[in-house]
Amino acid sequence: MRPPLAGLYGITSAQLCEDPARLLRAVAAALRGGTRWVQYRDKHATPAQRLCRATALAGLCRDHGAGFIVNDDVDLALQVAADGVHIGAGDGDIAATRVRLGPEGVLGVTCGDDLARARHAVRLGADYVAFGRLFPSHTAARPPGHPARGRQNADRAGLRERPHNPAARGAGDGHRRAPDRRGRRPVRRRRH
Repeated sequence: MRPPLAGLYGITSAQLCEDPARLLRAVAAALRGGTRWVQYRDKHATPAQRLCRATALAGLCRDHGAGFIVNDDVDLALQVAADGVHIGAGDGDIAATRVRLGPEGVLGVTCGDDLARARHAVRLGADYVAFGRLFPSHTAARPPGHPARGRQNADRAGLRERPHNPAARGAGDGHRRAPDRRGRRPVRRRRH
């Protein structure tokens, strides 16, 4: 049984995916730390490597009672019995992906700053939509004039209040500034 679409959602980085042993150790640590969903995102591996890594990650997530999502590859998601797939703007038709996943599969859709795309994705069966990050990031460059505004877009789209269609927001490099579950900011400790 998959967990609810809530809580911390981790996404594997390109650097982690380069070393499969390190990838598994890092994801296991994240799961022990409370991550409820893991998205396997690996743009550079061969199909055989992706299958091997996704199979291992799917098992690891199941062992920890966490959900497992494959990025951009519905065939791989189905092959490893992932909980779902996440697609971007150029990664396929939302309605066709929903049909292939079936009603039980989780479908996530990246919307960037496009509120109309978010609403359209939900109408076509997306279980969650992802907006941009909360803070500036050095790992995901954006053109000048495009600030991090994931939270504002989720609010404007009217999706944050709809528990059946959660809106995800990436933290960016400023994740240490994000409030905890109770809304408190982290405390900065001074070194003496």
